[in-house]
Amino acid sequence: MSMPFYGWLIIFLLLLAGCNADYESIAERRLEYAKKNKGDIVIAVFQDFDNSNYISGVLLAVEEIRQRQGGLLGRNIKLLIEQDGLDFDSIKPTIRRIAVNPQVSAVLGHRSSKVAIPASVVYEKSHILFLPPFATVKGLTAHNFNYVFRMLPANQILADQMANVATTLGYKKIVTLYARDDYSRELAFLFEEAAIRQGIKLVHHASFFDKNVNFRPVISQFN
Repeated sequence: MSMPFYGWLIIFLLLLAGCNADYESIAERRLEYAKKNKGDIVIAVFQDFDNSNYISGVLLAVEEIRQRQGGLLGRNIKLLIEQDGLDFDSIKPTIRRIAVNPQVSAVLGHRSSKVAIPASVVYEKSHILFLPPFATVKGLTAHNFNYVFRMLPANQILADQMANVATTLGYKKIVTLYARDDYSRELAFLFEEAAIRQGIKLVHHASFFDKNVNFRPVISQFN
């Protein structure tokens, strides 16, 4: 089986990051700051373009911690709220700025897996705790990183559970329809494999571009 796109991307980014000795000094400065055990615990949070209530949830959690006696380990939490990017190139300067700040202990955010995965390389090399709340692509945690933690089940688990539900409901034949992006394609293929393993017959599958507005030609294939 050929290596998935995200696998090659991670290898490329690791090689690229490894050529930059600055990451080692960045990580050392972060460790020295952490050893002081003083000042605010600084966490960077990315607001997604959908302006979801994710930031509101983070703010509520921080407020609850602040109301506790002693706060968090006797220290205050300070949030750095940043606007997320639609792709890695657009948000890379912000990620770099966060990485070189030795006071930042953790990063929350990045809705898109295509941003979260390359960003995880920078955070790993910089020794920043990274908790992406929305990314489900299995490549996110497939590289034995020490500072990257998944907050949602991987697509493999989601696919297996969907296949279990289909089996429980007695479905014998399925068709799949998915968007032509890395996330949707991976989830669809994993689901198809899981369904076939459970004895469900794959009758047909089709895909569409995310900018499509007329789905009749695609859906008509299922007749």
